[in-house]
Amino acid sequence: MLVLLIFSAVFMQPEHRYADEIKKNQKKIKTGQIVTMVEDNPSNPKTKSYITGLAFFDTSSEQILKIIKDLENYHLFMPNIEKVEIYKVSKIAIEANYFTALPFGIKKKYRLTHKISTAKDIITFKWEKVDWPEINKEETLNDVKGQWILIKDTESSGTFVVYSAYLDAGHIPWGLGWLVNSFTKKTVESIIANTRERCNANLKGNF
Repeated sequence: MLVLLIFSAVFMQPEHRYADEIKKNQKKIKTGQIVTMVEDNPSNPKTKSYITGLAFFDTSSEQILKIIKDLENYHLFMPNIEKVEIYKVSKIAIEANYFTALPFGIKKKYRLTHKISTAKDIITFKWEKVDWPEINKEETLNDVKGQWILIKDTESSGTFVVYSAYLDAGHIPWGLGWLVNSFTKKTVESIIANTRERCNANLKGNF
């Protein structure tokens, strides 16, 4: 019951809309399953770009944060990432350049800024696209943003994990925009599964 009260407090904020889904799927999530949701894009109902995954990691939120902050090693476990280069680091944010490979050899690159916020038993790691003046529109995505929400489970040493991302791919050649949209849900599932696997490997000292 206590964990549900924590969920309610967290998700009262506008960006946290998933309390009911976590409550409904809590048993399923705790057995290791990943629950995904696809939400319509209000500006284009034909494009389902809001993707959220819910999961449970049997490790602390601090250990998870260590893994997801390791941007330069994303190519080792994050789908579609060929390379990430740190562009700028400040006290409040990390800016990094992403180089990605989509299906059918489509290449895209973009710059994201990443910020961390913490509250009692909750860590949020957010990112959003920022301007990269040196590249042209055809080389990048229209928009990318999202967040990891890491919520300590009060009944164990584990963490409830929410991964939520928005992608507007912009112009995709050869009429393959539909493929990018369907591919994204599978990618979110892979991101969560691969991150959990890397957290487990880190705990075992395998890298």
